[in-house]
Amino acid sequence: MACAFCSAAVIKRQEIYRGKYFRVLYCKEPAVYRHLILFPIRHVRFAHQLNENEIKELFELEKMIFNILQEKENCLGYNLMTNNGTAAGQSVPHAHFHFFGRFPSDKQDIFKILNSNTRKELSIKEFKNRVADLRAIFKYSIKNK
Repeated sequence: MACAFCSAAVIKRQEIYRGKYFRVLYCKEPAVYRHLILFPIRHVRFAHQLNENEIKELFELEKMIFNILQEKENCLGYNLMTNNGTAAGQSVPHAHFHFFGRFPSDKQDIFKILNSNTRKELSIKEFKNRVADLRAIFKYSIKNK
């Protein structure tokens, strides 16, 4: 089975940032407004298989994403989650981390959102608008560091 995160089509459609070791995608069925997926470019199944450089970049990305969303969109906090193995709920066999940006208007606990059946795929137009918006925010913020 092909890996969804290694797919050139998925990367082209959803990527908002690429580092040396990690990519950041916008989720096609976001649980919250700023639901990003961080994953290593090197294909590994479990988080504990990441090497030191990948781990370092993961935490640098976590900080960078929050700082950008805090500055540009008034993000107040975030959740960072991962599932390792099918028994833990991992649906894509490629190590990845969900970043959920949290805002003043967020009223519901992320676990309640994830455990509900209310998540829906965005319209093509809305999805493209969100990806384009995030790409612009990241490009501008990184360029003007």
